[in-house]
Amino acid sequence: MKETWFTNLTTEEAIAYVEASPFGKDWEGNHLDLRPLSWCTSTGLLTFSDGRYQATVRFQENGTLRYIGDTNPLNMVEAALAAQKASLS
Repeated sequence: MKETWFTNLTTEEAIAYVEASPFGKDWEGNHLDLRPLSWCTSTGLLTFSDGRYQATVRFQENGTLRYIGDTNPLNMVEAALAAQKASLS
């Protein structure tokens, strides 16, 4: 297994990294209290909850986080509309 900067992060360190990023804030910039649901050090996938919705991000080798998806209904509708618009183009 290739070792990356996030390979040795604990679950608590991974969630703290996300809380310090834009993913750790709501639309108005308020800090969210995130709870980790699953953390895989080999893939860099972290699934967490803010108490209402779940989200998944992937830790990248370059130190950034990549948004994978969430269970927020508004985001699901927005994604579906974007996909529909792309298919009509």
